[in-house]
Amino acid sequence: MRIGIFSGTTNDGTIDQVVAEAAAAQGAGFASFWVP
Repeated sequence: MRIGIFSGTTNDGTIDQVVAEAAAAQGAGFASFWVP
């Protein structure tokens, strides 16, 4: 089973923070990372 995660940081964070969160999600083994 492949599991993804949804991020909510785009309203408060910089693009660098969003990229760092996506990299952390990948490192944690999530198959996808969704950004609003």
